[in-house]
Amino acid sequence: MSEWTDAIVGERMAVDNEFNDRVMASRFSSQEWGLIMTAAEFEIEDSDDPEAARIVADTSNLPAIMPELENVRSQVAAMGGGEGSGDGSAGEAVDDVPSEIDDYLTENEARLYEGTIMDYTGQDEVVVDVGAGDVGFAFDPAAIRIDAGTTVVWEWTGEGGAHNVASAEGSASEFDSGDAVAEEGTTFEQSFDEAGIQLYYCTPHQANGMHGAVEVVE
Repeated sequence: MSEWTDAIVGERMAVDNEFNDRVMASRFSSQEWGLIMTAAEFEIEDSDDPEAARIVADTSNLPAIMPELENVRSQVAAMGGGEGSGDGSAGEAVDDVPSEIDDYLTENEARLYEGTIMDYTGQDEVVVDVGAGDVGFAFDPAAIRIDAGTTVVWEWTGEGGAHNVASAEGSASEFDSGDAVAEEGTTFEQSFDEAGIQLYYCTPHQANGMHGAVEVVE
């Protein structure tokens, strides 16, 4: 019995650690995840067959908590906090995405792009995670809006292998972080002093949907 108990405890710790890593890499804050988990129910399918048994999530209750989820997000934004941007500031997701950005991200099937752009106007510095999402092949946020003169800091999560940041054809500016690197905590900074549309990708993973965009406004 002790051997089984130790095995279960070990597996549970491994699951918890992986879940925490994914929470940190996601676009949701820990407060939002706490609310999401209250609406999700789990059950074990094929529990009688150790080889086929698996945990399945029932997410049918998620629509019921969406209003409260929006309240949590609004409260975090009002406090000037948020875990989605590494500089500790909260942006606002808006749907007036410039067509040039929408076309670029949609055509390239950019991961974590959901038809909105995060508005960070009024901020001096904005952080974009490099290596976000379930497999680490995304920029988060995928699309951002900033003021001219704002510095964008791309920060590596350490997930998804080696990445870089390179401007795409059609981008208003040319920029390149250099060779792809994998080390967590690596940063690359770029300031955009003039209004325009900045398009970029990760060279090793552009075919995997690792694309991003910046709208610079005056």
